[in-house]
Amino acid sequence: MPKLFSRDAALGQNDEPGKPGMGQVMKEAYERSAATDGQPWKSRDVAQKIIDCRSNCRGIPLFRPKFAKEQLRVDGKPAVLMICLKGKKGCPGTFFTDVPPETVRDMENRSGEWRYFLQKWDEEDALTTDLRQRIGEALTAEVNA
Repeated sequence: MPKLFSRDAALGQNDEPGKPGMGQVMKEAYERSAATDGQPWKSRDVAQKIIDCRSNCRGIPLFRPKFAKEQLRVDGKPAVLMICLKGKKGCPGTFFTDVPPETVRDMENRSGEWRYFLQKWDEEDALTTDLRQRIGEALTAEVNA
């Protein structure tokens, strides 16, 4: 019998035959939350969440496209969870849906992808003037201890 909160159980390993593992159960719960509470991936909305995390919450935005080694999906399309690591209380995570596959690949292959996204969208002129003016603050904000 697997340990309830072991790493193996979270990854869906050492499961009892015929029963979904803890990792699969959690992944499905995340996908249900993303389906009901998630917002579509749009550069201005994601940039706003990144800037809020950095400037207002003093955290580090982290994007999680997988859980238990499997891609999160809503209606067959990639979804991601953005968390604000070390952010102040009141800085909840956000699910984004309809994430372009190339964006998911960037998340999987880059470190500090939030910086890349802000710079890319700034160069593409994809953000509002207000958001563009706040990018510098977001890039230089200190992180909560």
